[in-house]
Amino acid sequence: MKQASRHALQRIAALALSVCVLFGLTACNDDETPPDLDTDGVIVITNARANVPTPQLSPITETLIGEALKAKLPVVVISADGTPAPVDLAIPGVDGCNNRSACAKRLSEALGYVAMAITAKPDADGANAYGAFAVARDAAQSLRLTSPTLICLECGIDTLGALSMTGEGRLAADAEAHLEYLTSTGQLVTFDGFDSVHIILTSMGLTSAPQDPLSPSDITRLAGVWSDVLTAGGATVTVDPNPVGGEPIDTEYTVEPVVVPPPPTPPTPSPTSVCTPVELSFDGASDARFQPETDSWVDIDAAREALRPTADWLKQAPTRTARILGTTADILSGDPDEGIELSTRRAQAAAALLVELGVPQSQIVDVAGLGPNYPGKVADRDADGEPIPALRTKNRKVIVEIAENC
Repeated sequence: MKQASRHALQRIAALALSVCVLFGLTACNDDETPPDLDTDGVIVITNARANVPTPQLSPITETLIGEALKAKLPVVVISADGTPAPVDLAIPGVDGCNNRSACAKRLSEALGYVAMAITAKPDADGANAYGAFAVARDAAQSLRLTSPTLICLECGIDTLGALSMTGEGRLAADAEAHLEYLTSTGQLVTFDGFDSVHIILTSMGLTSAPQDPLSPSDITRLAGVWSDVLTAGGATVTVDPNPVGGEPIDTEYTVEPVVVPPPPTPPTPSPTSVCTPVELSFDGASDARFQPETDSWVDIDAAREALRPTADWLKQAPTRTARILGTTADILSGDPDEGIELSTRRAQAAAALLVELGVPQSQIVDVAGLGPNYPGKVADRDADGEPIPALRTKNRKVIVEIAENC
């Protein structure tokens, strides 16, 4: 078995186990004891619309919903089209059965209703899954749920609402930029008033023509954005690694395709001598990017590969050196040292990765944080002072300044 496949299976097995433990699913074994679920209702957000495959439940989400139905818990479906609203189809519970065969039949029928609800045609143009989370939250409150579970099928490329990806560069913007925008504009969906809210994102970032497909890096970035903004709202988020979907539904309502930027090309040193220092910039749209407000890489393997050409160039001659500088976007705190500490830690993380790749510590001549005040900073706020996610991403970076002693 290939290594990547083995790791993928390990992640799937780990998620299956964690969901079984989290929700107490008896379907994970042969025990017929009624489940003691750590939820009192399930709300499914469905993206049955143009430009994506027909939504389907994954094995994990189907098991969870089946256990909820057997426990006679409410199951509601929200359509995430341009005007998010509950799907007008009641999901029956599983009751009135007195033997295993009859119960299995009732469960199959109930899951059939769920399948119909999640493939219900949209009522409006566009996609607004993030707005659907507010509708789902309100539905949970009206049902007096205290620990709801929200499942989003094919969340990802919204074209309307607060998390729309139609603006230039928004699809490539990092999670930190989107979270700043939602928070500063008062559009962050919050889940106050519940004991707990569990969210499962399944089939994240799936597309169908005419929407261009997303690269694995795009999907990873998108999953990070959704996970971080929903976590910031007070939920616990799990990304289901089992993408499923069928042919797109036939609908008269359209969804604007989002332009998918080409994959960023990691800056690579010239194969010839560099007698004048040259800056190699790794911003928040690159594979060498950090989790919000931390010096932890989003994907350390991707960051390692992004920095590898620079490490290889430095290792070719001991006369080659690197200065590593970190920057941040501003938060307008008024503190003259704003961002210095975080940008320093991020520069140190990049330096450590270069050393791990074999660069002698002696060739790294400086490691420093510049915060938001550095030459070449991009204006990243609009006329009203609101943050522009795509440009904020450009201001959060690590600069590797390379040179050779000629």
